[in-house]
Amino acid sequence: MFINNYKINDIFTPLTLKLYKWLNFYMKAIFDRHVIDLEKFNPDQDNRAFLYGDGLFETIIFFNGQIRYLQDHYERITEGCNMLSLVLPEYFNLDYLARQLPALIRNNQLSGTVRIKLLVWRKSGGLYEPTRMEAHHLILTSKAEDRIGQDIRRVGFSTRIFNHPTPWSAYKTQSSLPYVLAGIEKKEKKLDDIIITDSPGNISELLYSNIFWIKNDKFYTPSLETGCIRGVMRTCLIRKLKESGFSLQEILAGRDILLDADYVFSANVSGLRPVTGIEDHIFNEYPDLRLILP
Repeated sequence: MFINNYKINDIFTPLTLKLYKWLNFYMKAIFDRHVIDLEKFNPDQDNRAFLYGDGLFETIIFFNGQIRYLQDHYERITEGCNMLSLVLPEYFNLDYLARQLPALIRNNQLSGTVRIKLLVWRKSGGLYEPTRMEAHHLILTSKAEDRIGQDIRRVGFSTRIFNHPTPWSAYKTQSSLPYVLAGIEKKEKKLDDIIITDSPGNISELLYSNIFWIKNDKFYTPSLETGCIRGVMRTCLIRKLKESGFSLQEILAGRDILLDADYVFSANVSGLRPVTGIEDHIFNEYPDLRLILP
């Protein structure tokens, strides 16, 4: 797997540019359960993540000395691998991640809030029809920016990108081109975030987060039928709200229903953030947002 005649940026722009960014910043990573120096990490030129986006990723947060929602992340990555017919090694289990992730954070001398990137991709071989089903994995760490509680003030609707439900749309695949293009649109429009709808016009998700809204003390979020990602925070929040006796519905809803909401907020592994402006509609912050954070 190591090709010492090449630099990482010569042959590995894979995993949509996201991995490239991480590989240049951090010294240590875990590759197939071995701690490695990133400057020596050179994947083979037949890497299927690079050639086909043939893999998945998870973004995990380490906060207050704990890995947040690790079991939910583990369940989603293993379910996603089953969907893509990716075979993880036998040692890749919840206990393995619970030991390796904090050890890597200590190895990289990181503290405070830490972002962990777990990437899984199919081993080399074949073209569209792979010859192998076994998966590689890579774990990366970085210091995370704390934006919990900061409101999102300028939000618009994407007019270029639309979600389409597929058997794998609930998972974070390395084929993230729609989100890259939505990100470009967001930047061009000078927005803080952008809402992606499905083809019929139902609200699906924000660029970086799932979206929730409250109307008459009832909580709503888009159905997975819209093609949105089944975010770990989305899963935890739905569970928490139902356990606490709140009314929560996963629905198909157009923009008029969203804009008529009393409150709107985003949810991802970094936390919950109030949305206070969508186009020319202004929303107040939900006063108990921090109380419902699982």
